[in-house]
Amino acid sequence: KADGAFSRLVGLPPELLDRIDDALRELAASPLELGKKACFPYPPKGQMYSFHRDHGGVRYYFVAFYYFADDEKTLRVYVGRSSRSLMRVIRSGCWGSSG
Repeated sequence: KADGAFSRLVGLPPELLDRIDDALRELAASPLELGKKACFPYPPKGQMYSFHRDHGGVRYYFVAFYYFADDEKTLRVYVGRSSRSLMRVIRSGCWGSSG
């Protein structure tokens, strides 16, 4: 699964990858404020950060799963593309309507 997620990110336009990098830098700066506790069907330990970026008239959805390393300073982050319908499920089922 990880190889498939990576290949989906690799295939994205370079400009969009730069915008994803910006989102991850925002997450690194404020992980407690931006993240939400992960819930089913995702791994129960750790946090989730969902975001979208528009590029070329298309909206792309992403979810970053992360947890703090033992030093409590380092974030271990895994990013994958998501779907709009999945984002609705995450927001309504796990996080309430405010997302």
